[in-house]
Amino acid sequence: MRWCYRLLRIIILTVCILGICLAANAQPETKDDKPLWNVAWITDTQTPDCEWINTLCARLSANKPKIVIHTGDTRFEWANQCAWKDAVDMQRVEMPPIEFHLAPGNHDLQNGLLKYHLRKAATQGIYRSDTGLKATGHGYYHNRVPENTSGPLWPIWNPEVANHPAWQISANKKPAHWQHPDPPYHYVFKRGGIRFIVCDTYYTREQKEWIRNLIVQPDDSSVSIVLQHKHEVNDLAKYFDGLKGRHNVKLVLSGDHHHYCYEQRDGITYITAAGMAAGQYGNCDAMTLWVYKDHLRLDRYLLPKGLPMKPIQGPTTIWTCEGDFSEYKRPEFPKKPAPLVVQSEKFGTIGPNLIKNGNFENGIWYERYRGWSPSYWYQWFTRGGHVPEHAVGKRLPHTGKEYVRLHMWAHAWRGGILQNIRNVEPCHMYRLTAYGFFQPDKAPEPNARIGIDPRGTLAQQFSVDVSKHPAPKYDEGVGDDPKTDKYEGKDITETTVWSDYHDYYKWGKFEVTTEAKSDTITTILYCSPKQRPAEKPIYEMNWDSVELYEVPWPTKRLVANDRLLTPDKGFKNLIVTIQPEFNTAQVTWKTSTPSGASQVLYRFKDWDATAQKKDDKVVRSKDFLFKSQVTYEKSEKFHRIEIEHPEIRTASKLELIALSRALTDGHCVTLCSPVVSISLANTIPITSGDSADNWRDNIVPGASMSHHPHSPKGTLFKMQFADSDPWCYPILKLKDKEIPDGSFRGLGLTVQLLEGEGIVRVQFVEESDTRYAVETNFKAGLHQPQQIRAMFNNRLWQSTSPRDPDGRLTPEKIKAVMVGINSKRHTTVKMVVSDLTWIK
Repeated sequence: MRWCYRLLRIIILTVCILGICLAANAQPETKDDKPLWNVAWITDTQTPDCEWINTLCARLSANKPKIVIHTGDTRFEWANQCAWKDAVDMQRVEMPPIEFHLAPGNHDLQNGLLKYHLRKAATQGIYRSDTGLKATGHGYYHNRVPENTSGPLWPIWNPEVANHPAWQISANKKPAHWQHPDPPYHYVFKRGGIRFIVCDTYYTREQKEWIRNLIVQPDDSSVSIVLQHKHEVNDLAKYFDGLKGRHNVKLVLSGDHHHYCYEQRDGITYITAAGMAAGQYGNCDAMTLWVYKDHLRLDRYLLPKGLPMKPIQGPTTIWTCEGDFSEYKRPEFPKKPAPLVVQSEKFGTIGPNLIKNGNFENGIWYERYRGWSPSYWYQWFTRGGHVPEHAVGKRLPHTGKEYVRLHMWAHAWRGGILQNIRNVEPCHMYRLTAYGFFQPDKAPEPNARIGIDPRGTLAQQFSVDVSKHPAPKYDEGVGDDPKTDKYEGKDITETTVWSDYHDYYKWGKFEVTTEAKSDTITTILYCSPKQRPAEKPIYEMNWDSVELYEVPWPTKRLVANDRLLTPDKGFKNLIVTIQPEFNTAQVTWKTSTPSGASQVLYRFKDWDATAQKKDDKVVRSKDFLFKSQVTYEKSEKFHRIEIEHPEIRTASKLELIALSRALTDGHCVTLCSPVVSISLANTIPITSGDSADNWRDNIVPGASMSHHPHSPKGTLFKMQFADSDPWCYPILKLKDKEIPDGSFRGLGLTVQLLEGEGIVRVQFVEESDTRYAVETNFKAGLHQPQQIRAMFNNRLWQSTSPRDPDGRLTPEKIKAVMVGINSKRHTTVKMVVSDLTWIK
């Protein structure tokens, strides 16, 4: 017993010592789960439901991101209203504001170019704000009076776009080396071990080549992430075909679809965010990418559809990736340009003020025969007449501290100052404004006005450099001196366009607008007072705040409505490319003469009855009900315009005429192409859908339905919903000859709601019983028949059906079509379905 007791003591002591040793050598787990920094990801913010945008953006802002990325379709129209305001507020979580990066969406482009106000904000930190005032026009985006907002709280987006050639406000055409019709806005930036590849909107062969060349080059980033608006995975995957193991791209982020999608191929994860476009009518989401030392984590915040707005669900982790990452280091940003001093005349303008020293504030005045003139401006007066004296005004400036005074003792005179504006675009419109007043008060007939010589007739005479003092001599005389036989020079041309005369005795506005008919125009400030009686004070004209802006075309069309459209021979290679899934058509053509502005007039033959009755050989502008915007160009011979209209999907024929305004023999004329007719629909009718006998009822348990013939080719479905989820999807089984091949893009059909309301959707059923649901363009609240479309590229796999073996919708495998509605509980719905057709 004693031996056993002693052995037990030894065992206990040994165990204690061993425990102490193990405890002394044990190391605590050192994994650091604290994130280094994070990126906010938003997309498709084009919704009027501002509360949805504000809620999601506020949630991401609470994470204090270092970067905000947006995968397109911004609806950034006014920086002081959603959605732009919410995005800018996210940038202000730190000071200076954080980076913002945009992969442009199709709605961020206008005729293939990134919208001007987006480029201006991105590269100059000058944002367009809504003043709340209204002006003449149509639609919210066209009749609001804007103002430019700048300052430390209105940031340049990022240094990459600030120095990017295609993002500049002057970049109104694509680079010569780029073959695709749209300019390349793509770029790359690296932060903290991550390389972000920002792509253009659409998949193109040029972009594919750019990405493939980029990602196989040596790179010190741990992971690459691709950002592109358009979400079609089959196209996105082409960027990486055959390159597995040769690049570090792990994630592709997209928008456009307005539905959340997740797919993996060859080690790359493709995620399409639902975004915020659906507002209350669909699920909305936003994401945060968390960056750790050894991994990345992507979290999704979901805002479910429906009213009242529900709480945000999440975050839900949807993707992780291992790697080696580091702290975020803010790059050096370029300095912003100085804000304009005067912005009062900028409403409805394009580009900067073209007048140099228009406020006479640069402090440089050069001496001439009669006094001092402001730099960049020329004195002028009638040759052989009395010459007014020029002087610096300081007592009553309109803006700033100085202005121009012209005065003369006793005699009548005609004179003023002028400036030549070179490198303008012929056949573009320009607006000149100036402020002036005459004194003494009530002096009769100052005869003051301003004008634009659209041909720049006097530019050669007034051409020396007057930007500094002293300035070279030049001939100030205008016109031929009647007192001499010798011809001394040109007068102001009769084609000069003048403002009205104004008798202002305190600062008042002069304004004139005209079309340039040369690449040089001359702006003229003019005064011609009568002779002063001897007992009256000196007569004096004062000028200040002169501005010249390019302005949009003043009418909705390049030609009058009654204009007979006669084809010109200078048009060639007119090509129309139809994209029915986007409701768009791209029109390109060439002209033998460089043109400054272009437009497309168009009509649809299916329902434009008036146009159908007309003789196509004699057409007028008014025969074409629709028009594109007038697009300014830089004296181009190649032209491209995109038109967008929902009837592009439904009409059988599109007819159009291309217009280009060109300078010919010193005059701007609108040239016209021949009428081009394009057959749109390439279809296969589903004739079995014309008979009610071929449809099978399919409604949620607890509800009831029936169906009957309604018209020669229509079927009426009657539904009575109860407490259960109110859905009904009648089923049509296809015959073998009605199954589409891979060239078809979707289904066209006619739907009419006679009673009730709801969201009309289509489901395609494959041989494996896999179902794909597709949103349609059905408009709620209308009770007349609607021609609608359900396109394959908008499909969403229904998780209540078997998973598709090949992971995608295959038209050749479709065996049935379900046309249905999601309605409301305890309601009756009567829906007529007809004219089912496969479309390309």
